Amino acid sequence: MSDSAACADTSVDGGHFADLVATALDAKRHLPYERCFSAGPLAFRVAFDSRDLSTTYTRAVKPGSALPEWSIDVVTGSNEHLAALVPYPVERGRAFGAGHYFAMWHPDEAPVLYLASIQGQRGLIWLPKGLAPAWELSRPFCPLIQAFLSSTPWTVVHAASVSLCGRSLLLAGPGRAGKSTAALSCALAGWDYAGDDYVCAQIETGAILPLYSSARLRTDMAQPLERLLPTSVGISVDGIEQRHELRLAEFLGEEKVKGGTLKAILLPRRTGAIQPSFSPARPADVLHALFRTTMLGISGSLGNVAMKLSKLATFAPATFVDTGTQPLAIPDALAAFLDRSTSNKLEWPRERG
Repeated sequence: MSDSAACADTSVDGGHFADLVATALDAKRHLPYERCFSAGPLAFRVAFDSRDLSTTYTRAVKPGSALPEWSIDVVTGSNEHLAALVPYPVERGRAFGAGHYFAMWHPDEAPVLYLASIQGQRGLIWLPKGLAPAWELSRPFCPLIQAFLSSTPWTVVHAASVSLCGRSLLLAGPGRAGKSTAALSCALAGWDYAGDDYVCAQIETGAILPLYSSARLRTDMAQPLERLLPTSVGISVDGIEQRHELRLAEFLGEEKVKGGTLKAILLPRRTGAIQPSFSPARPADVLHALFRTTMLGISGSLGNVAMKLSKLATFAPATFVDTGTQPLAIPDALAAFLDRSTSNKLEWPRERG
């Protein structure tokens, strides 16, 4: 998501806010283009006022087969009722919740307002300029999905995940640490792919499910992963970085876009290694990595999300990894690590005293 964090707003009157959100969600609209999707454990119906948006949103999410329990409206253009929910100053990202109502404002060249009623099982996305930013199209509805999951044992996690024979690795860390490169290298090597940026985790069972079949590949990392470039739908710009916006479902095959059961949590970091190297980490390191990045662009109660991430951080052993400078070496190294960790033969070299 964009780098503008949406911080909690405590200056808004809760009752007035809830009334405004309820009015916005209850408004009658003509939205002729409907699609059904699934993401993580959710199935939802999405209605659009634009055929183009209904097509571009479709590319990153799985078509739904189950009866949708949730509904989302995606609307564009000027709207005075929705404009009343945009916080001041408009340049600052903001999130606010009252009861079962929620709102998040993301300022951008193409700004986005998210609204949700958890009890009503519905949400709304307003695109005032008629355009969705690249990060929204790569991981559609993400703040709403997190809000919809708030009372369940599931949570959206800002991390990459790949699986081998049903055994999942979760890779959590800041941008440029190597999450996407590792996940996409493994996907090319035949691993199951759950995502390179946001995935869904069940904190009680360790189940990992994909939210999207997309990826965002920095152009400077494209050469060793050039087989994926035909899946690009364009190049976006985040600050000074250019990224290929990849849509992977057709390339990988829908049967390969899936999760597994969490067996280890990897924290990518750069230490100058050429080949992938591993070193022990603590649950506190995992929580720091997950909380700092997940809360940047995700909705929901701070305490609720912190509780879920704390439980997830202790579900599986944690390890630092430097994925090295040779992406094609990553899958074999992670497969060997996974075999060692799941057979309880993971041993670390003793520190020199």
